Amino acid sequence: MPSDHARIRRDIWADTDWRRLSAGEQWLYLHLLSSPTLSLCGVADWRPARIAKMAAGTSADDVVTFSAGLIDKEFVLPDFEAEEIAIRSWVKHDGLMRSPNVAKALRSAWDGTASEPIRGLIVGQLRRLYDNDPTLAGWDHIGDMLDKGSLTFAEALAEVMPGSPIEGSEDAPTTLRERVPERVPESVPMGFAGSSIKGSGNRASLLTPNSLLLTPNSITGSPSSGTSLARARDEAEMGGWESSPSSAPAGRRDGDGREVSGWGS
Repeated sequence: MPSDHARIRRDIWADTDWRRLSAGEQWLYLHLLSSPTLSLCGVADWRPARIAKMAAGTSADDVVTFSAGLIDKEFVLPDFEAEEIAIRSWVKHDGLMRSPNVAKALRSAWDGTASEPIRGLIVGQLRRLYDNDPTLAGWDHIGDMLDKGSLTFAEALAEVMPGSPIEGSEDAPTTLRERVPERVPESVPMGFAGSSIKGSGNRASLLTPNSLLLTPNSITGSPSSGTSLARARDEAEMGGWESSPSSAPAGRRDGDGREVSGWGS
């Protein structure tokens, strides 16, 4: 049964690899660490679109991109087919093997893990922990788990992501980022390309053919006599209103052909 809280070691902020992660990558790791779906063997649900809903302005592609940085540094291992993701160092840092009861629960959670590569990774991490401290009270309560198939992070990664960079492989891509979608620029929301972003030093023109909002006073330099939507769009495509009177659009005319001023009657 998942815990109702997460342990976050304060010395994580002194870790060089952690500090080299981007803010988005750190956010994703902390999200996984505190996820309600995280099991006692350090495995959480891996559904990028659902995770993206936990933070405004975040897309599924963003989540996958953030995960690439975590994989590069061996923080997490996702299995896209099984929809599971493992926190590699979970069994090492959470003190699980100190308690017999928690060790039993860890074994039960491992039995319920679907991804074979992730299962092998967890066994590998437990073996490393056993080598470092074989006196922990929980070892006698996980059955034959240490005798199961064991995988290193690189070996497990090769199974869930064939072609990913494995140490010593000359044919592997140089970075996992080649395997994830290109990120959508965070500063330009969909449908607002070319619009002005508040606080941006490279402020784009507010008057573009595709973002034109016409009101009586919304067009800089427009004549008081008004204009038609079609002519306004044409002028915007040509680079905006000209200051000379000859280039100003003609005023509207009433039913008798007389010119009227303004956008009103």
